[in-house]
Formats: sequence, C-alpha cells, structure tokens
Amino acid sequence: MRPTLMTEFSVYLDQRPGELAGLLGAFEHAGVDLAAVCVAEHSPRGLVRVVPESAAAARAVLEPLVETGVGPVVETPVVVIQTQHRPRALLEVSMLLADNRVNIERVYAAQGVDGRPGRAVLAVVDPDAALEVIDRHRFPASAEHDAA
Repeated sequence: MRPTLMTEFSVYLDQRPGELAGLLGAFEHAGVDLAAVCVAEHSPRGLVRVVPESAAAARAVLEPLVETGVGPVVETPVVVIQTQHRPRALLEVSMLLADNRVNIERVYAAQGVDGRPGRAVLAVVDPDAALEVIDRHRFPASAEHDAA
C-alpha cells in the first residue's frame, strides 16, 4: 500500500456511557469501514478521531448526529502509511519527515484486521509535502511499492 491522503474526522462527544458505542454503531449500521480509530480524553468532552475508508460516507453518518448534539466535528487531511511487517516503520517515517522539515502534529496506529495491513495515521502540518517526501524516498521500500 502506498502512502495515501485520507480524511480524519475529530468528533467531540459528551463524557457519559454509551457515547462511543453510539458513534461507532452509527458507522457500523451505515456500512462505513473505519481504517483507524483513536479515542482521547478532552475534558470536559471526549474526543474520538476516526479515519473512514470513505469520507463522503462518514459525512452522511455524522451530519444527522451533529443535529442531535454530537460534535463539533472537524475534518483534517492525514497521511496513512502501511506498518505491517515493519517494526521500525514509525521511527523511519518520523526521521524521514524530520530530516525534510515536515512537522508531525500527532500519530496513532491501527491494527490490521481481515487481512488488511496495519496502518499509522500521521497528522502533519503540510500533508502534500509529507506525501511528496515519502514518495520521493520510496517509503515504504517494498516490492509492491517498487512495482507501482
């Protein structure tokens, strides 16, 4: 898998039982596959970051939820890289971006499921520059990437 630009949705939820289950259940019910999920405390509200396979499908789920009081919802472009079978992938890409003066704001990993590879999600100051650097340096170096 070549590094890709995807959309991350940051969703603010009330801090009470069932909020996360309701959000994830809404995606499941709509058939929206999530490439990555990150949950963080953001007092006084919870913060859930999701990276869906389809941004348009996620928007269709989130718009009616916002009308019920979920949110705010913030969209951010993120760079997603494959990490499966690459124990040093995050170290390597963070060093590569640092050497090229691309700042990483946050990163989180998603475990591979159903035959899909593990992924790392990188929110960077300049996503286009990050993709260009990663592609120019042929990260990750793999037969799949070399054949592309």
